[in-house]
Amino acid sequence: MAYPGILDLQALAKLNDIDPAAGGAAAIGSRSIDADGDGRPDLYLVDTDGDGSVDGVVRAVDADGDGINDTFIQYDEKGTVESIGRVDPATGALDVVYEQPDAFDEILGSLGLADLESPEEALFTSFEDPYIVDTYGTSGDEVPEVIAPPVADEPPAEAADLRVTEVDENEAAALEGGAAGAEAPPEVVPRIVEIEDRSGGEGSSLWAKVDEDADGLADNDVRIEKTSTGTYYGDINKDGYSEDVATDLDLDGRIDTVDTTGRGSSTDTVGADQIVEPGSDHLVDHGSGDDDDAGAVETAADDEASSGTDYDAGSGTEIDTSSDSGGSVDTDSGGSSGGDDTV
Repeated sequence: MAYPGILDLQALAKLNDIDPAAGGAAAIGSRSIDADGDGRPDLYLVDTDGDGSVDGVVRAVDADGDGINDTFIQYDEKGTVESIGRVDPATGALDVVYEQPDAFDEILGSLGLADLESPEEALFTSFEDPYIVDTYGTSGDEVPEVIAPPVADEPPAEAADLRVTEVDENEAAALEGGAAGAEAPPEVVPRIVEIEDRSGGEGSSLWAKVDEDADGLADNDVRIEKTSTGTYYGDINKDGYSEDVATDLDLDGRIDTVDTTGRGSSTDTVGADQIVEPGSDHLVDHGSGDDDDAGAVETAADDEASSGTDYDAGSGTEIDTSSDSGGSVDTDSGGSSGGDDTV
């Protein structure tokens, strides 16, 4: 019987880490129950050792709302999750994670099932207990037996697509996808919300406050450094590589712009005065309203004077060779007021 929607003995074997190819599925006893009356089974009572008592209860859930059960959660009698099976929308195969409590919490949380109640303890009884009949009105249908006990001298049933998948916490995201075409959650990009100078005003200890979860509040601080080309850098996304996060375009020692994500996008780049902490205003280059233009004019004037472009070196010097007994020399420095005769 094909997935998804209705479990068979093969699927129940996978949820209990039993190898169907070794005949384990044939020993499983189970009964399905339509607990909510919608016409499809949503509870499965499982007897893994064939003694007639229930060892586990599987709850079937339509996680993506397409009308077909695609998530199967097995509980023990204490209400603890033992395994989770998810139907791969691309292949239709059932992938199972078991004995991974942290992964269980992450998967259920991603599916919006973190508060899902476990089946009541009363379900952990025999298949013939009146509780089942009195509560649900029927003892349920037997789970289809799609796998027969192995016969001597015959190869075991094909089980190539019945592999149990073990994952750790970081790999659990592979099971979080819903139905094909479902929208992926938006990417959360770390963003600088403030830059401050902790050196006491010298600009030698700059730190960026980074918002990692897009809530507008800083979650950690990252040290940023400056290159000789006026670029500030720091590893704000903690990937082991530094990003260019700010620039000093005119190399005046102050920040002109800040790339809040370090991704080089113009939409993320703002003026320094929007990011730099008010107490570190000395780091901000205020552009045309600052003293840069006046300083440039003053520097140009100084350069012009030092170059001597308006000074005629010695061209106005006269030597009077008259018969004045003093042999006077008339020094006229370009017609300046210092041209008095010296006797």
